[in-house]
Parts: sequence; C-alpha cells; structure tokens
Amino acid sequence: MASVRKRFPDDPKSPWVCDYVDQSGTRRLKTFKMKKLADAFRMKMEAEISEGIHTSDRESVTVAQAADAFIRDCERRHHIGDEMSGSSLAAYRGAVKVVKLRFGSMLVKNLTTIAVQAWVDELSVQRKRNTLHSRYRALRMILTFSVRKGWIKRSVLKDEPARLPALGNERVRIPTKADIVKVIDATRKEKKPGRHYNTVLVNRAIVLLGFHCGMRIGEIAGLQWENVDFTNDTVAVRHSHSREDGLKAPKSSAGNRDIPMSPDVRAALMDLWQYWTLRARVVKLDAGGYSKGKCTPKATFTRRRNQLERALAQPFSAHEVDEPLEGFVMRSIAANGRHGFEHYDPAGVANLQASNWHTIMSDAGLLDDDGKPLFSSHKMRHAAVSLMIESGLPALNLKTVIGHKNINTTMSVYAHLFPDDQRSKIAIEGIAAALDATRVRQNNVSI
Repeated sequence: MASVRKRFPDDPKSPWVCDYVDQSGTRRLKTFKMKKLADAFRMKMEAEISEGIHTSDRESVTVAQAADAFIRDCERRHHIGDEMSGSSLAAYRGAVKVVKLRFGSMLVKNLTTIAVQAWVDELSVQRKRNTLHSRYRALRMILTFSVRKGWIKRSVLKDEPARLPALGNERVRIPTKADIVKVIDATRKEKKPGRHYNTVLVNRAIVLLGFHCGMRIGEIAGLQWENVDFTNDTVAVRHSHSREDGLKAPKSSAGNRDIPMSPDVRAALMDLWQYWTLRARVVKLDAGGYSKGKCTPKATFTRRRNQLERALAQPFSAHEVDEPLEGFVMRSIAANGRHGFEHYDPAGVANLQASNWHTIMSDAGLLDDDGKPLFSSHKMRHAAVSLMIESGLPALNLKTVIGHKNINTTMSVYAHLFPDDQRSKIAIEGIAAALDATRVRQNNVSI
C-alpha cells in the first residue's frame, strides 16, 4: 500500500511525501512540493507496481549514462567478435551522440513515446529518412539494453513505438550497358603516362570482378591469392576488407562462396599474378647485386622497372612461379628500399572506393559537373545481378552467387528485374479452363 502525507505534520510549509513499498519489497519515499503531484505519482506508481514494471529513480539512470554503457557494450562485442563490426560500431557512436543531445539528461524511466514522437517529427523535416531510422533504431536499442541492465522494466518504444516516415522501396538504379562497356574499355591493359603499371592492372581487375562476378568492393579489396584457383577457374570469397576492421570475414556466413571466373576475369587476375611474380623475381635477383650506399632509391626503382618491363615482354606461364603468391591480390608498393628491399601494403577498400574508382570513372568519361563519379563502385554489383537475371539465372542460384543470406533479401532488392514469365496468368487461365471442362461434362450428363 502507498500513502501520501506531509513530511512534518505540524509544519504548514512542509513538503509532501509518497511512502510506498515496491514490487521487490523495498520501502521507497518520494518528496513533492504539492499534494496533487504526490497523489498523481501514487496513482501512477500503484498501476506500475500492479503490472510489475515500476522502477524507482534511484534504480534508474539517465539516457546519457545508458547510451554510454550501450556503446561500451558494443565495443566489448566488437573486441571479442560477437556480431559487431567496426562499421556498425562507428554508426552507433554517431547516432548515439544525437540521441544524447536530445534526451541525455532525462531518466530512462521517464522517457515517453510522446517525447520521442516529437523528436522524430522534427528530424523527419531536417534529415533524410535513412538517417532518421538509424537514429531512432539507436534509441530503441539503448532502451532494450536498459531493460537487460534492470534500469527499466520495459521499453516504452516496444509497447508504444513512434511512427516513422516509411522508407519506401526505391528501385535499384542500374548502370546502362553502354556505361558498363565504357568503364570496362577504359581499363584495358595498356600503359598510361604517369601511372604505375600495377595500378592499371588493379583497376582492370576491380572492374571485371565487380561487373562479371558481382563481388562487393570490400570483398574485392580483401581477396587473397590463396583463394584464386586458376585450375578450376573460380574465385573463393572468404574475406572482406573494411576501413575500421581491416581484413575480416564476409558480411554474413552466406558471403563465403565460390564464384566462377569468366575468361576476362581470369586474364585480368593472371596479369596481376604475372606482374607480382616477376616483380618478386626481379627484386630477389637485384637485391644482392649492389653494395651498400652506392645506389640511390631512384636508381634502384628505374633499374627494376626496366628489368620488369623486359620480363613482362617475355612469354609467361603460371607454372614458372618460384614461390606461390600469398596475401592480398589488390596491393601497392609501400616502399622501394635503397638496398634492394621492398614491402607491400594492401590497397585497402578506402583507396579502391576513392582513388582507384575515381580514376576509372574519369578514364571512362563518367564524371558529373563537379568531378564526381556518376555512380558508385557498388553499382557494379547491381549491374552484375541485372545481367545474371537477364541471362536467365534463377533467383535461388543468384542468391548463392552474390552471397545473400536470405532469398527474401535478393527478391526485395532485385525482384523488379526478373522478367514477367506469365506463369501466374497461365495458371489462372488453366483453372478457368478446367472448370469449364467440368461444366460441359455435367451438362452432357444431364442431357
């Protein structure tokens, strides 16, 4: 039971208190300036206790404290690899900052759907819908986390969710075949002034792996030589590369897949294989032939470039490899050592998305007035899917090739690209014909 009384009965200016025992059996006392406030609290508290959802102010925390604890938990999950990628962690950090600006000082237990709806309505005018949904999702996850920690008994957004503007199902925009041909033709294997030959080969491989195999740009950046099978003409997708995590597993378990190589993809990867194999051979032969201090880095680079060009001009077979290539397919020369030493760095998804992709689109003449690419590197994947569908690949096979975990994902994104094969129309017409035939037989019997 709860009671409302003056703290000091003999003092006319004494504050009012609500004295009660919560659902755990703990006695609580809350002070108010006015009796009507204490009465209102008593009614609300009694209803909450009867439902088993009451939380005292002392047990609760502010939204800011809950948000900080939520981020720390995300960091822990990221550290131990518990379904938390670096990109997701970075996105949550950004969204939580906005949540804290609006609700940070409020107790989690006092958050209401009305307050959240007002915030959502303001954001819907100021921000894009995807941004709005991501920030709302972060707030909802903070409340769910607070329930697990015992700071609240239930999430108000689970019982009474705010209404958000619909995201809408915008159709994926696919580059035209003419644009695809321009991009592929712009990466033909030919030397270009002021451009490293490795960059030319990497750009060609990026485009063909994207347009022919439908690989994500992170999967292209993370491709390892150990997963390129020239014998069976397949590329085994086993890794991805991101700015936050570096080399990691694919986006989902379905991302582990084997993709057939087209002849063009095989040729592009073989060119890279040949380049790095011969470069390693040149460096190995050149490294011990010069005494310390007698050769400048520039001279070393020029000498090796000339030796490599002569080697590349000779016939080459994959069976001539001294040692199997390992590590990143998309790599760059990090240092050209003075005394014959070289080491290499992965090109990285950030460079492929920015530098390499901008160069490719510039060579293809597909930049807008501001000098930005007309479409992103991810559009290569969409284009590959559209071409596979056009070639008659069934949805289930398509799901496997592009690495979707669920067929529903494939259909929700690409359903409009599948041809209307008239099967539903034929089935309905078949039903009508069968009923008509039955009706004719019945009429004949009655006659």
